[in-house]
Formats: sequence, C-alpha cells, structure tokens
Amino acid sequence: MRAADGRCAGLVLVVSHPFLGHLKARLRPASRQRVLRCVAHDYTALSDAELAQRLAAG
Repeated sequence: MRAADGRCAGLVLVVSHPFLGHLKARLRPASRQRVLRCVAHDYTALSDAELAQRLAAG
C-alpha cells in the first residue's frame, strides 16, 4: 500500500537503534510524512504480551 492512497493514517516504526536510521532514509517522502512515532528498541525477543505492554507504556 502506498501512503499516498490515503488508506494509512500513520506509521509507528519500532526497530533496533542501528537500523532506524537506515529505515528512515529509505522511506519515500509521502511515507516519511506519515511517521507518527519512532521507537528505537529491539523487541524481537519479547512475548506478544510483553511487546504490547512496552508499546503501551510509550
């Protein structure tokens, strides 16, 4: 889906710190404008419940 289609209210990027810069640099301008929040953490080892708790906490 392209952000320009208007079907995406916004993006929350949750990626490890080293990868965040690379990812943001590769976003198209329309997608970059839709980024609401960036979370620079590696949460890949967390359970679903732990992930939900961490993201809800901010």
